[in-house]
Amino acid sequence: MKLIPIFYIFLLTFSYRSFSQSTSTVTNDVSTTVNTNNAPTTVNTNEPTTVNTNVPTAVSTNGPASANNVNTNNTSQTSSNVNNVADGLLRVKLSFRQINTALCYALALNKYTAILVKLGLETVDNVVSTVDNTVGAVGSTVNSLGSTLGLSKRASNQYLGAIDYGNDVEWISQISMGTPPQSFLVVLDTASSDLWIPCIDCSDCSNKRLFDYTKSSTIQYDNSDFSITYADGSSSNGWEELDTLQVGNMKIPSQQFAIIYDMSPAFQNDVIDGVMGCGYDSLSVYPGTKTPFTNMYNQGLIPHKIFSVQLRPARNQSNYGGIFVFGGIDKNLYTGSITYAPVTYKYFWQIGIDDIEYNGRVIATYSRQKQQCIIDTATALMIVGSNEAKTLHSNMRGKYDSSSQTWQVPCNLNSNNRVSIKVNGVSLPINCKFFLLLYYYLNF
Repeated sequence: MKLIPIFYIFLLTFSYRSFSQSTSTVTNDVSTTVNTNNAPTTVNTNEPTTVNTNVPTAVSTNGPASANNVNTNNTSQTSSNVNNVADGLLRVKLSFRQINTALCYALALNKYTAILVKLGLETVDNVVSTVDNTVGAVGSTVNSLGSTLGLSKRASNQYLGAIDYGNDVEWISQISMGTPPQSFLVVLDTASSDLWIPCIDCSDCSNKRLFDYTKSSTIQYDNSDFSITYADGSSSNGWEELDTLQVGNMKIPSQQFAIIYDMSPAFQNDVIDGVMGCGYDSLSVYPGTKTPFTNMYNQGLIPHKIFSVQLRPARNQSNYGGIFVFGGIDKNLYTGSITYAPVTYKYFWQIGIDDIEYNGRVIATYSRQKQQCIIDTATALMIVGSNEAKTLHSNMRGKYDSSSQTWQVPCNLNSNNRVSIKVNGVSLPINCKFFLLLYYYLNF
């Protein structure tokens, strides 16, 4: 579904509250997408990401967690893919698709994807949300390629490692639907808001786990037509229904979701079965649909309308995969304090960028109007405008490859080469080693 892995490390916070102090968002060691023509940039991270809905975005830099953060830590009890602690948070273990180490080169821009993202966003320009939101991120320094940035060592002892799914492209969790529960692998996607899984009527899903709705005693049939197309052109079609969703050991009754009878080749060839959207409710295909995250909060299953994500790159073999935390921010998963910046478009998790720097020198500035950036946990691309890409890669000795429509950079980049993205006055450094990719085909 999402193509071309790029390494990123970063802790984002999304929540439906408002914090008194709203400062800056930091994506540290994160891949960002910055689109021209005021189309939202996409910021991706292969590391700590906290997603908080309807709240100031959080950015953390060297220090204890901010007192504004509602999350705590306690002794944990682990199940197959979840850690629950006395603070009421739901911790979901993520799996990942690991990198193929056979070939090495780098990506910084995919022009075709940038165009698709821009066009997709233009269709929703008139959508307005009344909720005051912000997104947060934790800032830290890069130690070495493959290290878990911004995390204290104590975190590595609390969570089981994730499964190797090859190619470090997406981060995957297990959910269950129906009664008795039927298990599926899904991408937790902050840039969409619908939950869907394939069903027994899908003729193109021979390699998928299929939901047998005839065996669920709790399904409520709606049968409204469902159709969704993502920015990369992948799509699925089915029917809207309601049933009991289980995330870890947390059950959410009467969750709206779609059972899919048809999916595009991109999904057919993917290891995932479906998608669980974690964006705004307003982004859903059907007005009035509540995401699983919203229902968790509305039904009193989590203490705060906040979720956080920590994504770890495949090369960190001792502690890879990640954790998705529903209900707060786990201070055991990062070091540093957190500051906040507002969400600028209350439809996506979107923030404004002040400028882009390379080795301390500004190569693109947005002083008059901030460049908009989408934070997307299910996208592996960093997208910037053509002018910014040319300037950046001229400094990095990069070269554009027309056959793959990507920019490539030398594999000998090291920690002395650093791209920084400034958000609300805070510079978020990205070690250029995280621009280095191992080859993965484009699947448009």
